[in-house]
Amino acid sequence: MDSVTSALANVAANKGYGSLVYLRSEMAKKNGALKEFQEHGGVKILSRLLQQVNPKITSLVLSILGDYSMNSECREELFHDGVLKDLSFIMNKVGKWVSLCCTVDLKHEKNSLDAVVQILGNSEEKNIYNICILVKLLPEQPLDSKIIYSMCKIRDALGYLHQSRLIVYITEILKKEDNHYLTLSMCLLLQYPLNRIRFVGIQDWQSLFLDLITSTNHTYIDIAINTLPHFQYCKVTIKVCINLFYFVVSLK
Repeated sequence: MDSVTSALANVAANKGYGSLVYLRSEMAKKNGALKEFQEHGGVKILSRLLQQVNPKITSLVLSILGDYSMNSECREELFHDGVLKDLSFIMNKVGKWVSLCCTVDLKHEKNSLDAVVQILGNSEEKNIYNICILVKLLPEQPLDSKIIYSMCKIRDALGYLHQSRLIVYITEILKKEDNHYLTLSMCLLLQYPLNRIRFVGIQDWQSLFLDLITSTNHTYIDIAINTLPHFQYCKVTIKVCINLFYFVVSLK
């Protein structure tokens, strides 16, 4: 193999495992291979392989695209070519969450809400299904919690994430174990009224929230106290807000 161009040609002609190994090596060197990859349609060629069920091929493709996504302009290309929409397939068939997405802080990407829609699907049914897969993979893929947090930081996505019942799944996990990114995600989700209504319907939610306020972790205390005033804007939760407020005052 003598160039990125010839390697891409081999991959396009379905001759590819050795060519993918070569591409991964060249892309990691940061020696101009990225520009050559871009000019010869590397994203479109490799994205066709994401629908395969061969875990070795998928892993190589994700590794290559992960290196590619380190560049902001390249991330835009990944988004516009619709690569993110293949992620639920990868999660379900291969059991790997998108290493490529771990390199991207969605909050600072253009069209960030559209990126979330691409990841989770454009219907409530797909939304719930893909969130379930993502949550299910958390024990094996701890970086998934960071991806959830990145999505929750997008204010325009909070209503969309409500459809997935994400607040319920996160709460159930946090009852059993501490998870930094899921804790922050929960508080961000509570900025959305319908998530607050759903949250106060969950058993033992008070204990979970009070544990944050009384925590020794100052980050948790700050975000919990900053979240508390949001409860006053909802008739269902206003009484809860008052009770929690008096409890916080009594701690001082």
